[in-house]
Amino acid sequence: MKSNVCDGEELRFCTGCGVCVSVCGTKAITIKLDNEGYYKPVVDEDKCVECNLCKKSCYKYDENPVQSDKYEMCYAAVNKNEKQLKASSSGAVSRVLMEECIARDYKVMGCAYDTKENIAKSIVVSTIDELDQFYGSKYFQSLTTEGFDEVLKDRTEKKYAIFGTPCQIYGFSQTSKYKRKPDNYLLVDIFCHGCPSMKLWKSYLKYMSKRTGCSEYDKVVFRSKTHAWHEYCFDFISKSKQYSSKKSKDPFYDIFFWNGYNE
Repeated sequence: MKSNVCDGEELRFCTGCGVCVSVCGTKAITIKLDNEGYYKPVVDEDKCVECNLCKKSCYKYDENPVQSDKYEMCYAAVNKNEKQLKASSSGAVSRVLMEECIARDYKVMGCAYDTKENIAKSIVVSTIDELDQFYGSKYFQSLTTEGFDEVLKDRTEKKYAIFGTPCQIYGFSQTSKYKRKPDNYLLVDIFCHGCPSMKLWKSYLKYMSKRTGCSEYDKVVFRSKTHAWHEYCFDFISKSKQYSSKKSKDPFYDIFFWNGYNE
């Protein structure tokens, strides 16, 4: 086997951040769901030229990860805009940061839910109106290739604010594009509880379809505040109808917080 991100010599497990796919110059890497329902890279050995760019951006191979509190400061904040606060999973601080980035002529990469494919995708936007799709947590892996492809292939001096999970932010921070001009990028990583399998989400959608009588939705709200701030539930919205999941004994959240099914 050639030396690449799938060579079996890794020191840690893959988190499916997807950066390896976007840094590959020969398009030898794709990302697919494995048998357990997690995104994992797949390498076409015939296209691989062993440049090792994929391994250089992958935390699995980092022998000396640096953890430092040199710049450590802690703040507590909440968005004063009631509408934005209600639409958010928590304090809606990310929305404030994103709007400020747009105002400063950054493009923003964040995570949106695709209601047609029923998956989460990391995409790039450039206007405040487009930020609404980033509201709320998404409790499974995001397909990042579309977003990272756009950022890494941009040959202009455009600035980007990248919001993602720690593994996604780490991967991008190891790319040569970031290291050459780090001032062109604002990297914002969020706390990650871990991700359940996409198989769990697909099974949950079937379960909710039987309860709602609907299999397609115009909008899905994760960690909705419909019941209360800390009463986790989903809102499934289709045309003029809205169905909210139970505030307790919800099968998805029961498994999610149990941790036994998360990577």
